[in-house]
Amino acid sequence: METKPPVPTGLEHLAMVRFGAMHVANETAVHIEEFKLNNEIIGTSLNALYQAATCHRKCHGGAHVLESLCGRAYNLSCAAYDLTNFGLYDEALNLIRSLAEMTNLIMLLSLDQSKVQTWINSDRKTRLRDFGPATIRRQLEAKGHICASDDWYRELSERYTHPTPMTRPNDHGGLPWVGGKYEYEGMKNCYGRLMYVVAMLSMFICRWFEFDDLLKAITERLRITEDEAACGKEP
Repeated sequence: METKPPVPTGLEHLAMVRFGAMHVANETAVHIEEFKLNNEIIGTSLNALYQAATCHRKCHGGAHVLESLCGRAYNLSCAAYDLTNFGLYDEALNLIRSLAEMTNLIMLLSLDQSKVQTWINSDRKTRLRDFGPATIRRQLEAKGHICASDDWYRELSERYTHPTPMTRPNDHGGLPWVGGKYEYEGMKNCYGRLMYVVAMLSMFICRWFEFDDLLKAITERLRITEDEAACGKEP
């Protein structure tokens, strides 16, 4: 009978986790050039969120509610990006789902600014009733603008967030894996979804804060991805 080596415990186990993360990050770096455009769009979008959150160009005063939302979105995006690089794709997609919820909310408030004060002044009961994720999706669909549709949201919820009998850890093209592991399909999935969500959010933020230069940069890069997709190429 094969004797397995002991699993490190305590601080040694955490050292093993760090070593594994660095190993996967090195594997990811080998393929990062294939996703250069995705990362350019993600990085430019993060720039917009950061400047809005920190009042870098101008402080608009007030309670800084939108600025705080941008700060939360920025941190979620950075965490999802890092988790992708460390091969923790399920966890990255879980955060991207949360980011999409926030994007839907900000889109709704941007498209219907009469709801801004209602949301700011709402109590928990009102938020659950009038601003829950499903309610927001219905309102955005009626306006013809939405980031996370029902199908998109349901897929990420079922596959990467809520436990189900079909749950398999980190299953992205190879075998299910406990911990981080480099998988090309997992990397592609996470970069693609993160780019989509954070770019859509940042375009609304750029319009709100009048970051015309960043809006132009994001839309121009997105146009390139659309042109490549039309040619059958991966962005």
